[in-house]
Amino acid sequence: MKYSRKRGEIPRDEKNIQLAMWIIYIVLFYLFFFLSPWIFSNASEYRLTPIGIEQSLSSQRSVTVNAWTYSASQRTMEVQLGFINSAYDGDNDYVFSAISNGLSVTNLDVEIVIQSNDLYVLQIHDVPSNYTQVRLTVSLKSNRTESVNLFSNKLDITPVSRIEEKTETEYRIESLERRIETYNASIEELNNVIDEATIRVENLRIEIEELKAAEAYQTAAEVSKTETTISQREGTIATELNTIDNAQKEIDEYSARIDLAAQEISDLREEQ
Repeated sequence: MKYSRKRGEIPRDEKNIQLAMWIIYIVLFYLFFFLSPWIFSNASEYRLTPIGIEQSLSSQRSVTVNAWTYSASQRTMEVQLGFINSAYDGDNDYVFSAISNGLSVTNLDVEIVIQSNDLYVLQIHDVPSNYTQVRLTVSLKSNRTESVNLFSNKLDITPVSRIEEKTETEYRIESLERRIETYNASIEELNNVIDEATIRVENLRIEIEELKAAEAYQTAAEVSKTETTISQREGTIATELNTIDNAQKEIDEYSARIDLAAQEISDLREEQ
């Protein structure tokens, strides 16, 4: 028996396919709608402001994250910031705001614990346990357009069991001790630079001696080429020696800074 189909009528199989496609489209739309905060928050998950590196707040101001810690039990972050005001205008009042990214975007309460011209200690409260990143915005109180965003990431933040109450002197001592650690790390890197450059210089000098010894068995044309090579090697040695000299000067500068920071720590402890 033959079955006929009216003109323009869509076969049942095609109807089922179209219906399935619409269902899939609707499901994907709602998945995207509900998961987009998570997707986009994780797109910026690895934004991180390095500790101890100056960040430009304006042409004449900078801020440095001295420390950024997080207590999960208290749902609180503590941020220690150092400020430099090269305008020397006495305008050292700053305001702060913070948001966290995670499954949702949350505005966070920022409390100023310690405030001085060059040091601020902040506590960010009620941080969601599922946060991935926190953005702290620092602005000059008298001119909100002068601002900078600082970031901390859940994967890299320093965890602490509890954020303890401290005095300004204690915070300053901690900051100086971390500065000394940074200086020592820089000195170690510079010593490696010196060691590697010294090895290259020694090898270059050995090569030059070998080239000079070979000249006794060379024609005049060959000697001319060898002398050019020797001259090039001597130029490279001069460059390496300059690298060593500059690295040593930097080491001397960091050593002097360490001595001054250590003296400041000693003086602060005597004042306690």
